[in-house]
Amino acid sequence: MADSENAGQWAVAQLPQLGSEAMTGPDGGSGVAVMKSCENPAQAMEFNHWFNTQIDDLVSQGLVVAASGTMTTPEGIKAFYGGQDVFAELAQATADLNPDFSYIPTFPAVGAEMAQVADRAGKGEAKVADIFTAAQEASVSSLKDLGLPVAE
Repeated sequence: MADSENAGQWAVAQLPQLGSEAMTGPDGGSGVAVMKSCENPAQAMEFNHWFNTQIDDLVSQGLVVAASGTMTTPEGIKAFYGGQDVFAELAQATADLNPDFSYIPTFPAVGAEMAQVADRAGKGEAKVADIFTAAQEASVSSLKDLGLPVAE
């Protein structure tokens, strides 16, 4: 992002509220594991837990952490987003995470379509709003292709 001509032209925003309360669903993430052949699995998992709770160090690399705690937006990221406290917005989204959220059964097809349109939007060949249109169209068609009823 450094020296990008887009610096200061982006912002992070919460999704609009589409019901009685703000609510988001998970998207992305990572996991940690211990190999079956590990001689000290309990200690390895203890290290994994320690590593994933080093909030300041992880955020300094631009990573969004799932651990509880205050994240401070790195200056380079803040500058790119016009001074916005991006990690405060991400923390709010995490606080609004619905633990019962589930994706539609055809989400891999929908996600792939969204990613293609997002790539085009990033290149200036499409609008960000086109990502949502693509998601809607891919969701409806992929569900209908499975013979599932869809309310439009």
